[in-house]
Amino acid sequence: DDSPAIRKSLAALRPICDLLPGAEEYVMVHHPAFRVAKKPFVILGLHSDRSGSAVSINLGRDAQPMLLGDPRFVRTPYIGQHGWVTIAWGALRDGELAQLVEDSWRRVANKKQLAARGQLAQDVPLRAAKARAPLVKRNLSKAKKAAKHKGQINVKRKAR
Repeated sequence: DDSPAIRKSLAALRPICDLLPGAEEYVMVHHPAFRVAKKPFVILGLHSDRSGSAVSINLGRDAQPMLLGDPRFVRTPYIGQHGWVTIAWGALRDGELAQLVEDSWRRVANKKQLAARGQLAQDVPLRAAKARAPLVKRNLSKAKKAAKHKGQINVKRKAR
């Protein structure tokens, strides 16, 4: 997308993302975007009616229903199932863009980047913290082991 609306939006978005440790600009399927550690956190594109630009952010599946309750937000096509929402650039309120972008960045930033930004480790979403926790296998009965081997059941793992 190389429209005047995208260029104007990108010029406003760059200073916000420049303040976020590890953030880098790149092109994601013909759309300007920003990522940290190869994980995108904001994507620019044309609004669905092609009248101007729109920004997509990912605040997670838990926050998505709340955002979608606001008629300014829509579920992002193709990636909405992962918590992405889109808002038209013109619908953003003062200061809202910076907050949305930083919240999306916090979802994908690592502890070192969060610390560099001045965020506390406990601000990292619980799900992300659990994903990094070491896992241990539960004791399985012979029947469960056999079923697992045949692919009939999923083995649950417990975090320490």
